[in-house]
Amino acid sequence: MANGPMKTKMLSAVDRQLALAEVQLRRAATSDLEARREFDIELVAIRSELELLTAESDALPMQQLAGRFDLDAFEQQILWLCAAPWLEPRLRSWIARVNDNSIHDWVDAALCLRVLCSDRVDRLAAQRYFESNAPLFSRHLLRSIPREIAGYNPLAFALLPGEHLVQYLVGAESLSRTASRFAARVTPTVTLETVTLPVEVTGKLVPIIKGFYATKMSLDDRTQFGLAGMERSRGVGVMLIGAEGSGRTLAVKAVAGSIGRSVTIVDGRRLDQLSHAGIDAWEQLCQESEMRGEVVVVRHAEDLLKQGANLAPFIADTLSNYNVLVVFCVEESAHVEPSLQLRIVERIRLPFGFEPDHLAKVWAANMPDAADDLDYEHLSRRLRLTGGQVRVAARLANLLTASSNHHADIKMLENAALSQLGADMGHLAKMSDEQRSFADLILPKETEAQIREIVSAVKNRMRIMRDWGLKRRLKRGIGICCLFDGDPGTGKTLAAEVITSEVGLRLFRVNVSGVVDKYIGETEKNLSRIFERARPDTMVLLFDEADSLFSKRTEVSRSTDRYSNMEINVLLQLIERYEGVTILTTNLKQAIDNAFERRITFKVNFPMPEPPQRQKIWRHLLPPEMPTDGELDHEYLAELEMSGGEIKNAIIRAAYAAANSGDLLSMEQLFDAARREAASAGRLVREVFEK
Repeated sequence: MANGPMKTKMLSAVDRQLALAEVQLRRAATSDLEARREFDIELVAIRSELELLTAESDALPMQQLAGRFDLDAFEQQILWLCAAPWLEPRLRSWIARVNDNSIHDWVDAALCLRVLCSDRVDRLAAQRYFESNAPLFSRHLLRSIPREIAGYNPLAFALLPGEHLVQYLVGAESLSRTASRFAARVTPTVTLETVTLPVEVTGKLVPIIKGFYATKMSLDDRTQFGLAGMERSRGVGVMLIGAEGSGRTLAVKAVAGSIGRSVTIVDGRRLDQLSHAGIDAWEQLCQESEMRGEVVVVRHAEDLLKQGANLAPFIADTLSNYNVLVVFCVEESAHVEPSLQLRIVERIRLPFGFEPDHLAKVWAANMPDAADDLDYEHLSRRLRLTGGQVRVAARLANLLTASSNHHADIKMLENAALSQLGADMGHLAKMSDEQRSFADLILPKETEAQIREIVSAVKNRMRIMRDWGLKRRLKRGIGICCLFDGDPGTGKTLAAEVITSEVGLRLFRVNVSGVVDKYIGETEKNLSRIFERARPDTMVLLFDEADSLFSKRTEVSRSTDRYSNMEINVLLQLIERYEGVTILTTNLKQAIDNAFERRITFKVNFPMPEPPQRQKIWRHLLPPEMPTDGELDHEYLAELEMSGGEIKNAIIRAAYAAANSGDLLSMEQLFDAARREAASAGRLVREVFEK
C-alpha cells in the first residue's frame, strides 16, 4: 500500500480528477457561453495540476491501469466520470441536471459523450468506446445496466464501475466484500533472493510467471493463435502438487515478490462451500486480480478441480475470459475436469522433504541468532522435513527455550522435529515410540542372526548406495524390503521395533484396514499417499498383517478381480521405487504374491519358540518386583507350547486374577492362565497343575 508522500500525491490526483469531473458536469449543465468560458479556464488549470502530479510518478493507480489494459486518455476520462458519483455522491445532482431529469442521476454513454466531446462529429466517432466488445467492457472495468426509463437505447444504459475499480483508484488494497469472504490479498515480503527453493520447482515456475506478465495479449490475439487460428485462453493455470508445508505458496510469493506483484490467496474449501454463489464470487475475484495484475493462489483446490465439481467448468471459463494467472495447490494430481485440463499449462510436483542443505538454511532462518552454532546440517540429514514442518518445530523449540530461559540445543530441536513426523499421514499410519533392544528379542540363533544382518544393512545402505555408486547403476529396487512370516505372537512386530531402535529410525505402523477402501481407486490413492509422504532416511514402514494387501493376483473372472489386481500392481511399483526400509509381516506366507519375491531383500521366518526360548521369555517378561507366592518354576511353565505373545497374555491374565483375589501371584495361577491361552490357540495341554 502506498504511504507517506506517495499516498499524499495519489489522493491529490484523485481530488483533482473529481474536481475535473465536477467542472465538466457543471459546464455541460449550463448553456451560458460566458459561464462556459470560465469553466474552460478552470478546466485548463486543473489539467495542468494533473499533468504535474502524473509527471512526477508513473505509479498512480490510473497510470498502472492504463498501462495494463492499453487505455487511451479518453477511456481513462470515461472511467473517472463513471467513478466520480461513487467517490463524491453529491455529484449525482449535477448528473441529473445534465440529463435534465431529477431521477436520471447515473452516468450513461450519452452523458459521457456530451461531457467529454466538443461537437457532434466527435460524439459520433466516440460511440465506439461504448460498444459491447469495447475494451472497457470486455476487460470488465465497466458494466452496462439497462434502466427502466432508458428504454431500449444502449446510450442511456447506466455505466457502473465495479466496487474493486473504485477502491483501486483511491489506492485501497483490500479486496471487495464479495471476494474477501474466501480470499485475502498479500504483498510478498520474500523474493527468490531471500528464500531457498528446490531447483526443480523454480526452474519451471519462474519462467511461467515472469513470462505471463512480460507478455501483453490484446483482444485480437485470442483468435490469431497458431496456424489453425485456434482460440486460446487469456488466463493461465498452473498446478503445484505437494503436501501441506512443502512450500507451494511460498514459492509463488517468492517469484511474485521478485517481479513486484501482489498475491491473492484463495481458500478453495471456502469457495467450494459457496456452491452456486461461488460462481459470481470467483468471477468477481478474477476481475479484481486481472485489474491489479496479481497472481492468484488457490489452496486446497482438489474439490474445485475434480471431474464433476460444480465450479470446475466456470473456473475454466474465467481462465478463458480473464487475463489472470492462477496457481492451484493440490496434494494429489487427481482427475481434473476436462475443460480445465486445457487451461493448466504445467503441473509441478514439489518434493515432500527438502534436501539437507536446503533444510539447514530453513532451520537457521527460523531460529534466533543465539542458536547459530547448532549443527543444522546434521539435523537436516537426520530428519528430513518440509519447510512448513521446520517452521512449526522451530516455533515449538523457541517456546520451550523461552519458558526455561535456556538456549536451544540440538536434542531439543530433534525432539521438536520428531513431533512433526507422521502428522501428515493422518489415519493411514501411526508412529511407534517403543524403544527396544536385542535384550527384548528372544529368538533362535539363526533368526536373531538374520535380524542383526538387517540392522547392519540399514546402517550401511546410504554408504553402499551413494558413496559406492550403486544408486547410479540400480535405478530401482534400492530400498530394503523385509518379509517376516510366522504364527501370531512369534515376535515379528517386536523385531521391527528392535530394528528401528537399533538404527535410530522411527517405526510407522501402516493401518492396513484404513488403507484398503471399498471404493474403486481409493486403495491405490492411499498407498501412493503413504509412500509419497514417507521419508526413506527417517522412517521404517511396517505393514503388519499385510495379507490383504499382498495376496496373490487372481485370474480376472469378475469385474472386481481386475481392480484387486490393480491394487497389487500399484503396491509392487511403489515398493520397488521406495528407497527406504519396508517391513511386511504375515501369518500366511503362501498367500503372498510371487511377484513380491524378487522385491524382498530379506525373508525371515519366525518359528514357534522351543522350550529353551520359552523359558527365557517367561523369565524376561516376569519382572523381579512382581509379588509372588514362592519361587516360580519357569522351566515347568516353558513345557506348554506357546508363542511369546501368548505368554505375555498369560502373565497379564494371571496378574489380574491375583490382584482380584488379593493373593500373591502363584505358579497355579500362571499355569492356569497359560493353559487357557494355549487351549484357545487349539493346542493340547494338561488340565491339572502338578505341584
